[in-house]
Amino acid sequence: MASGSVSVRLPDEIMAQIEQIAESRQAKVSDVVRELIVAGLGSSGEDEGIPTPAPAVMEVPWREMEERLAVLLGRVILDIGIINQMSYRRIPKEERKDLWEESARASVERLRVKLKAGDPEATKLVALARTLQGE
Repeated sequence: MASGSVSVRLPDEIMAQIEQIAESRQAKVSDVVRELIVAGLGSSGEDEGIPTPAPAVMEVPWREMEERLAVLLGRVILDIGIINQMSYRRIPKEERKDLWEESARASVERLRVKLKAGDPEATKLVALARTLQGE
């Protein structure tokens, strides 16, 4: 198999992760990088004689990304809550109850549609609500 070589600069954090993976697998850093590239391209690499990467090779970066996304999602949810509070306070008090009831009806209908479609998250949410209500 003919091969070429590539030289790249990586941030210290990424390099440390790659070195950690290589050490834990008792493999060369170049082997781990090769496997990550092959996995990223969506090829098994077996046609070229490159072994398929172990699942653990991809876990470290994905876990870090999931944690970052969770933090960002939490921030967005807080921002949405603040915007909702500000909007609600600007609505005349006599209109608030009707708006609240209309929002509740829309939420229930949206949940019904998701349940009917078999949405697993909606099913879990309803099961949790029933558990909390003691049903």
